Amino acid sequence: MGNSTKFVRLPNSISPFQSFPFFPLRDFFYRGIARTLAAYLNIFCMKKEQIKFEAKVCTKCNVEKPISDFRIHGKSLFILNQCRSCEQEIALARAHAKKNNPAPTEPATPISSTFTITTKKGKEFQASLEPIPVGRKATNGEHTLYFLPGTTRDEARAIFVIRYNCGSMTGISTAVVE
Repeated sequence: MGNSTKFVRLPNSISPFQSFPFFPLRDFFYRGIARTLAAYLNIFCMKKEQIKFEAKVCTKCNVEKPISDFRIHGKSLFILNQCRSCEQEIALARAHAKKNNPAPTEPATPISSTFTITTKKGKEFQASLEPIPVGRKATNGEHTLYFLPGTTRDEARAIFVIRYNCGSMTGISTAVVE
């Protein structure tokens, strides 16, 4: 690469290595990641007084509002892109949609070809040899079982072992039927 490496000028004439906390990463400057790390260092080295924003444009309503109208993310201290009023509208719409369209727990029509498999702990599961829409499919290449929606991957594999006496759950793949 040569000696043509360029560093971004940092505030208060700080060299990139004085304030950067991870000294082993120093070599990455010479391996093609210089731009990314230099940009990070520019932000990292700035004092909070140097970063001043008066207003920001909400990405939902496209209105310029003062920074106080935006939430700040708890861990990263990032100013979110949607104002508080738009966030509230989105949350209300989501809650309304969830209330009017609850997630289906059981299929609308009963499946006549299902049978019950009971585990050692006494929990009962419905299984079928025919595909069940939005259900779960478990197979080992030789045998296939279909389960009702709501059956987890691990439950399907454990029930498959009980049904076909496989001995172990290795080699059993599961997938959601569409």
